[in-house]
Amino acid sequence: MRLLDKITAKKIRDGDIQTFESLVNKYKNKIFNYCIRVTNNYHLAEELTQEVFIKTYQNIHSYNSQKASLATWIYTITHNTCINSMRDSYREIPSNELAASSELNSTEDEYFAREELQKLIEAIQSLTPEDRSLVIFKDYLGFKYNEVSKIFNMPVGTVKSRLYGIRLKIRSTIGDFYD
Repeated sequence: MRLLDKITAKKIRDGDIQTFESLVNKYKNKIFNYCIRVTNNYHLAEELTQEVFIKTYQNIHSYNSQKASLATWIYTITHNTCINSMRDSYREIPSNELAASSELNSTEDEYFAREELQKLIEAIQSLTPEDRSLVIFKDYLGFKYNEVSKIFNMPVGTVKSRLYGIRLKIRSTIGDFYD
């Protein structure tokens, strides 16, 4: 897989626009979904998604297939872009915008009653941007602990302990239906 990542990165560095377009098409929905869950703002999520791909293209020369997969590298850019945006101007958006997006983009929501989903969204929104990102990468996007560790540049044990504490906080807010 890393060989394919290395070849893809080389093609993009060499100016192969079709390869870059394929990369964008492969990741754009996941990147957008992550951005909207971190920012709670549809339009900002669109802007950040575009910014992620601009940064990916501009910095493809710094990608090292020995250190991480191309996906992990792109998600690291995504995380940093979202966190920097939140730090620059923290925006509190009504939870109904995130709820509407969740209903459109996620089949997991079928398992929650509307009230429980609203409580979960509010609990996640109340987290710091970095804690929210940890939860989204691990629990929503399904990344493995070692992948989250690379994206956040922290030891696996730290990721596990932070997520444990975050989940306890969410459970205390909304009850035991959150796993």
